[in-house]
Amino acid sequence: MNKIFARPKKFGEILDLTFQLCKQHFSSLFLILFVFVGPLIVIQAVVQLLSGRSFVREVASGESFIEQFINTYDQSAINMSGAEIGGNLFIGLLQMLFYPVAVAAIILLVKRVKDQDSYTVKSLIKQAFSRFWPLFWSTVLLSIIFLGILFFPLLIVGGIGAIVTIGSPPVGILFILLSFIGVLFGVGLLMSRWSFYLPSSLFDRIAPGMTKSWQLTQGRSWMTFWLYVTLTIIVAFIGLTVEFLAMFLGTSVLYHIIVNIVSMFTMLIFFVGYAVMYFDLEVRQSADDLKDMISDYQVDDNHDETIR
Repeated sequence: MNKIFARPKKFGEILDLTFQLCKQHFSSLFLILFVFVGPLIVIQAVVQLLSGRSFVREVASGESFIEQFINTYDQSAINMSGAEIGGNLFIGLLQMLFYPVAVAAIILLVKRVKDQDSYTVKSLIKQAFSRFWPLFWSTVLLSIIFLGILFFPLLIVGGIGAIVTIGSPPVGILFILLSFIGVLFGVGLLMSRWSFYLPSSLFDRIAPGMTKSWQLTQGRSWMTFWLYVTLTIIVAFIGLTVEFLAMFLGTSVLYHIIVNIVSMFTMLIFFVGYAVMYFDLEVRQSADDLKDMISDYQVDDNHDETIR
């Protein structure tokens, strides 16, 4: 495995290495996420139980299973109690606080495997927590930038699309659809360039680390973007499959526990893939720097020979 880490990898090799690491170090990776996500699952379950939600099964009335399913989710969104809304907001805040540290711990694990060093989950979490505030504030800053970059183009597209739709509804709808896809691609590509701010903040002690991330992804923007898309499709497929199988439970507490545990598994895959992508970009940058040094040396050597 050290050999594949030491050289630039192709698209498929990055995915293959991701799943190898998930398989070989699953217990440690899952434990890292459980330390951070497990308490949030418990908090959510307790809040839902106290709000009167059924533990095993909660399904609305209806003449058929499809009607029951639709009514269940419609009523769940409308009838959510103030305690549940407050609990969800509190959990969201905790996620913003601790998810960057969880990702950092997984990156550190992958680095230890890459360097063939031993590790313990406790030492990885402790090392990740040593960079808590730079990781947190970098994440907050990038989140604000992302929302700003996404909001204003969509606002402009929506305004122009509404005007065009008044004159010609089919043209307006097509314009909005194509523009929406274009904005998502553009923003996704841009965020892919900045996305490795976390390992930059962790290893290089640069906060927010967006400049280093931009340099790392130079010349690899599209491959990085499509790797993110592929990983997103994989984890979304796994998550939606489990949600479909568990939907007979309705919106019960047990349903949310199952979905959250599966989300931990899908996050594990995504975060390991993220770490593998980062170290591959590092190897590529090192190789490019070495090539530049060799090229500069050859130019200087040829210049000296010409002078002689």
